[in-house]
Amino acid sequence: MPDERPGSVFGEYRSAFGIYACGYEQSECGIKFEITVPYLGEAESFVPTGCSALGENGKRPDDRTLRFNGGKHTINRIKTPRG
Repeated sequence: MPDERPGSVFGEYRSAFGIYACGYEQSECGIKFEITVPYLGEAESFVPTGCSALGENGKRPDDRTLRFNGGKHTINRIKTPRG
């Protein structure tokens, strides 16, 4: 899980393909990630233990690694009870 102290974080990287950007905003229910990948670019995100993920259109991923092609993506990581 990301550090809970800041309520939100955003950063970007200028690559030869274009700008990769990633940020998150926290709430009591979980974390909302926004990921931007340049056209023809690729990116991956790993869902940590203790979280479930809802990807685009509310779909759950088949494994713990989420892969993205060019475009803007929103991922909701929902806090789950430990036990």
